[in-house]
Amino acid sequence: MEKVKEIMTPKRIIILVIVGLFILFASLNFDKITINMLFFRINIPLFFLIIVLGGVGFLVGFLTKRNRDEQTIKSLKKQLSQRKEAASKPKVVAK
Repeated sequence: MEKVKEIMTPKRIIILVIVGLFILFASLNFDKITINMLFFRINIPLFFLIIVLGGVGFLVGFLTKRNRDEQTIKSLKKQLSQRKEAASKPKVVAK
């Protein structure tokens, strides 16, 4: 039971609901559309465009968050090393 609580966090449940709604929305849009590029045109179902753009959005968000997490880790490590240095220096008490 504890393992299930670890896996099914509220954040993951919300993400699953959003992904489910996204897939439902995409699956209801199978109309063909024309995308005008600079020198050519593409005819594809709207479903594929929604899925591709959703995937690109997810990827950009994932990479951005990962970069921010790495910066936070570096900052925390720097603070920790500074505090260790300050703690290791002998303190001079004036009388």
